Amino acid sequence: LPESEAEKLLAVVEQFWDQYVADALELSAKSTDIEGTYEKVRKVLEAISKEAYAAPARNTQDIVKCILESRLSEEADSLADELLYDYAANIHTKFRDHKFHEWMCSEICKVVA
Repeated sequence: LPESEAEKLLAVVEQFWDQYVADALELSAKSTDIEGTYEKVRKVLEAISKEAYAAPARNTQDIVKCILESRLSEEADSLADELLYDYAANIHTKFRDHKFHEWMCSEICKVVA
């Protein structure tokens, strides 16, 4: 990657850590799936940090290479999916009510048919 893009990627990953992963997980409904995925993301970021920052001469390109070779993208994507599902199914009442309505209609159609 060009140096400017590498620096942007590094800044985004650092911001992701600072804002979403550095502190303990706080959810309204703690899900073991979410907690497990959250811990995977933390472990990937911690591994990147240890590998990249352990080098005596810290080079942005080397850190970006560690990020790109890791499973950070996949694990963060899984975490986003888990959080979105948790929000839609457990927190956002209109969505939950809609799903209940949809289920009831489906059951009625089975009985009528």
